[in-house]
Formats: sequence, structure tokens, C-alpha cells
Amino acid sequence: MTTEEEILSELKQINSKLKKSTNPFRNFLNGTMSALGYLLGTIIVTTILFYLFSQSSYGREIKNLMESYKSLNSQISVPLLGQP
Repeated sequence: MTTEEEILSELKQINSKLKKSTNPFRNFLNGTMSALGYLLGTIIVTTILFYLFSQSSYGREIKNLMESYKSLNSQISVPLLGQP
């Protein structure tokens, strides 16, 4: 019998701690800080990758390829409605 009473008292203590820790404002702040951390980490990793690609010859090749596509797009003439 004493073990059941001890278990019940322990459960009551755990439940009271859980009720105290479920503050909605604190949960909101935790979520906000987590999202900001993910955003900052993504920005840092993306910046490092852009820097590394810009320094490598592979990055220059991609840049030249994109510029050649831009020049192709500017040379294509699209007919207007009044043109035959």
C-alpha cells in the first residue's frame, strides 16, 4: 500500500511540474528562437556555399553559362500582335 501512495504522490508532483512548464508564451518564444536559429544557420551555410562556388572554376563556368543564356534571350524577337 505504501508503494502505491508513493507512486501517486510522485505522479502528482510530476503533473504539477508539467502544468507549470506548459506556459504558452514560453512555448511561443522557444518556437521563435528555434526558427530564427534555423534561418541564421541557413543564411550562413548558403553564404559560405556561394563564396566557395564563386572562387572555384566550376562557379565561373556556371556564371558564364548563365550569361550566355541571358544573351540568347535578348536576341530572340517576339512578334507583336500587329506584325505578320
